[in-house]
Amino acid sequence: MTKRRKKVLLCCLEWARIITLSPRYLRNYAMRDEIISKAYDIDILHVSVKAKAGYIADKISKKNPDIVGFTTFLWNIDQTAAVSSLLKERRPETRIVWGGGGSHHAKRALP
Repeated sequence: MTKRRKKVLLCCLEWARIITLSPRYLRNYAMRDEIISKAYDIDILHVSVKAKAGYIADKISKKNPDIVGFTTFLWNIDQTAAVSSLLKERRPETRIVWGGGGSHHAKRALP
């Protein structure tokens, strides 16, 4: 029996038309590992930080991820926290992780 691959979604709430490359670097690096590439499907979602938290949470939920990783910066901390909280309400089984320059604010930003 084949084990189901876990779905990972790397998400960054982008400022203006700037696209952060770190999710792509992380995915490409991770997928070079044979164990990771067999166990996980890694997708990337870029969304404007100006979008409503509910809209972003809906887009993420539709992808049905097991794990959501957020790239955080000073300009997206509050919105990332709002989206993370909504996701936990809607999908309590989904693991949420933060990384990036603003991730040390997670304890302060999350309820």
